[in-house]
Amino acid sequence: MTIEKADLVVVGAGPAGLAAAAEAAGLGAEVVVLDEAPIPGGRLPGQIHPVPGRFRRGRLRWFNGAEKAAQLVSQAQTAGVRILYGASVWGIFPGWYVGIAPAAPRDESA
Repeated sequence: MTIEKADLVVVGAGPAGLAAAAEAAGLGAEVVVLDEAPIPGGRLPGQIHPVPGRFRRGRLRWFNGAEKAAQLVSQAQTAGVRILYGASVWGIFPGWYVGIAPAAPRDESA
């Protein structure tokens, strides 16, 4: 068992979790983000859609969620945030201890 210390633990590496973690780290907190998914960004990486009313050189502009997720991760890491993927949070205990375990492997054949 490993015990680590942090000022703030954020559960979830989606857009809100990454933004909050970057803000807190920017203010001097030692921050760890935990997420059971193997990639960051929550649902962002799977999103791509046209941006209404936005054209560039006569072409419709597209929102690319994977690029936005990468930007949020970069901002958080630049601020000093440590991000742990594949970490499933299973409990929070008195004294603010957070129990984590490796996330269940995904069955790619299903």
